[in-house]
Amino acid sequence: RAFGQFWQLFLNVLIGLTNGILSTITFALGPRLVPQEDRESAGALMVLALFFGISSGATVGWQFGSNHWFGA
Repeated sequence: RAFGQFWQLFLNVLIGLTNGILSTITFALGPRLVPQEDRESAGALMVLALFFGISSGATVGWQFGSNHWFGA
């Protein structure tokens, strides 16, 4: 049981670190891929997409947890 919890924690930390690194890189380099006059709009659109993704993921996760779908 403790060994399984270790792997769950390890994978959670690993996924969190890689997500943070990849998000930082894309948010730093993303606006550079568009013309200078559109960089501010591109950054705002990236933030909007990130917010929408986090919000929808949290909502779906809450629904799965509160309705006990898939045996959760």
